[in-house]
Amino acid sequence: MEQKIEALRAEYTDLQKTLQDPEIFADKSYPKLAKRQKLLEDTIALYEQLQKIDQDIKSTDEMINSGGELGELASLEMDDLRVKRQKTSDDLEEALTPRDANNDRDVIIEIRAAAGGDEASLFANDLYRMYIRWAENNGYKTEHISESMNDTGGF
Repeated sequence: MEQKIEALRAEYTDLQKTLQDPEIFADKSYPKLAKRQKLLEDTIALYEQLQKIDQDIKSTDEMINSGGELGELASLEMDDLRVKRQKTSDDLEEALTPRDANNDRDVIIEIRAAAGGDEASLFANDLYRMYIRWAENNGYKTEHISESMNDTGGF
């Protein structure tokens, strides 16, 4: 993992040098480079946060071993640190996973009622509402293109 992070740091440094050039703003590749810079920045920050949590765990472990009232408080903090470390580690692992090139593209979903008559059209309506609600909850924009309603309230 350390080798990946060092490679990302080198790429981040190169990107910073590239983005400091004022002529890059006129180039069409600027938005893509800026997104990449932000992604690298976030990934490196996660790694540094994980390193800090590891240091905190080590110092908390030393306090626990020293015993006494401070050791009891440190043992309570250790549970929180372990949970925080696991979450940060999972986030870092996800950030280091290669991204699909199609992740930032738009999607068109077509929902049709199949064989099954009114029940199928009602299910298609429920499915449509479910997708719309999911998109709203996750911050996606939706655009309704067309629909064909039937008498029972389904699609």
